[in-house]
Amino acid sequence: MLTFSKALIALALDSSDRSVLSQAAGMVELCSIGEVELLHVLNLPPNVDDATTHQALKSCAEELDQVALEFKKMAPAGVQVLSRVAEGRPFRIALLAAKDEGFDLICLGRATYGPVSRLGTDAGTIIRKAPCSVFIVPQDSERFRKHILVPVDFSERCREALEFALGLARKSGAKVTIDHVYEVPVGFHATGKTFEEFAESMRHNAEVAWQEFAEDLDLSGVEHTVRLDLDPQSHLSATHHAKRLNEVVNEIDPDLVVLASQGRQGGAGLLLGSSAARLVSAAERPVLVLRRPGDNVSLLQALFHL
Repeated sequence: MLTFSKALIALALDSSDRSVLSQAAGMVELCSIGEVELLHVLNLPPNVDDATTHQALKSCAEELDQVALEFKKMAPAGVQVLSRVAEGRPFRIALLAAKDEGFDLICLGRATYGPVSRLGTDAGTIIRKAPCSVFIVPQDSERFRKHILVPVDFSERCREALEFALGLARKSGAKVTIDHVYEVPVGFHATGKTFEEFAESMRHNAEVAWQEFAEDLDLSGVEHTVRLDLDPQSHLSATHHAKRLNEVVNEIDPDLVVLASQGRQGGAGLLLGSSAARLVSAAERPVLVLRRPGDNVSLLQALFHL
């Protein structure tokens, strides 16, 4: 089962940090995280002189130290809280820190008015390329307490995500909704069936797949609901799945979405990866994208020519 021990919390040093710090403190408590580092990255123009850069870094470091003191009051006793100010491209600093220093969770904020995160447009890169799990917190959101949504495509990665969510639910008392969006593939008409007839067959397949998927799951002690939702537009667009998933999020209004970073590809899969980024950019709820430790390290090496 996935576990977290070190978390990196990216901060903007503005009012948007309140939500990130509150949500991160809750995750630190529920996951028994022992070490946290607060990170603020200055992305200054190239023509700024050294003296100005030094003063800006010093001022931000002093402010971040005060934030660290406040976070210690929010976090469980015994958690080590460090702080760091760096200058450069935010996504590079965050990703390299995760790779080189063994962080297994990156927390960052996202404004609710669009896909622009507290790390700017680099947030999508962090979601796709991070070698660890990523926790995205919309502005003005509160700690999750009541309801967790877990989209599944019955892959092993989604099993890990669901088991992680069930662990959170047992500790927090939240209920869990397990959702599978099934599809009618392109070219279904070649079978001679109507859309409705083929959709019924796909629902039956989804029911069988869920029963097989759930055989070894421990759902005890958690209030849970299983949903099988048809994506009525899936046969028209391969990218529609993320839109349908976001409609499910808006309908059931969870406090937290727990999403596997990878799943099956093709018609039966969640098309995670780019779809995860699209869901995060649209959802106004916190999203935890779970990734196995070490995933994407080769991508980072290629990206940074390490």
